[in-house]
Amino acid sequence: MLSHRGKRILRDNKGAVGSLHVSGELDVLKSVTAQLDKAGIPYMVNGSMAGNFYAVPRMTRDIDLVIELSERDVDRVTRLFRQEYYIDRDMVQRAVRDHAMFNMIHNALVVKVDCVVKKETEYRREEFARRRAVSVAGQRVFIVSPEDLILSKLDWAKESRSQIQLDDVRNLLRSVQGLDTEYLHRWIERLGLAPLYQEVCQ
Repeated sequence: MLSHRGKRILRDNKGAVGSLHVSGELDVLKSVTAQLDKAGIPYMVNGSMAGNFYAVPRMTRDIDLVIELSERDVDRVTRLFRQEYYIDRDMVQRAVRDHAMFNMIHNALVVKVDCVVKKETEYRREEFARRRAVSVAGQRVFIVSPEDLILSKLDWAKESRSQIQLDDVRNLLRSVQGLDTEYLHRWIERLGLAPLYQEVCQ
C-alpha cells in the first residue's frame, strides 16, 4: 500500500492498483470485513466503495456489501455487530429469508452499511465466485470484480434510469484496463442490458 494526497493506494491480487479515500467509511469497512472474516462469513464489497477502488472516486457515505448468509446465521450476525452498530435482528431475518437487504449503522461514526444477502441465481453465484481479494492498509478485503460491478450498476439503472449509475459505468469503462470483455458481453446479453450498455458507450 502507498499513500498519496489523502488517499490510500491499493493493489489487488491480480496486480491492479486502485485507491480509496482515507475516512471514517474506510475505518468502518475494515472493521466490518475483519469481523466477517473472523466469523467465516463470506462477503464482497460492492457499490460506490468498490467503484472508488477501480475508478475516479466520488463521495459516498454508505458501504455496500453482499453477504452469504443462511437462517442459522441470523443470531450469529446480530451478536457479532450489536456492540458497535445499530442492527435489528428481525430485519436480518427477513433479509435472509427473502434474499433481500438489511442495514447496520455504526454508533459512533454514523456510517451505514447496507448488507445484501446473496441471491441464488446463476449470475449472482458466478459474480460472487469472481470476487477479488485486495489489500486495504495491510488487511485483506474481498471486492466485486470490475466486470461484475459494471453489470450490477447497469442492472440497477435498468429500472431507475439513474444517471449516477450510468456515469459510474462510463467512469469504470474509462478507468479499468484489461476488462474481460467476453464475460462482460455474455452477461450483458443474458441480463437484457444491451440497450443501456450501448447508451453508455456512445
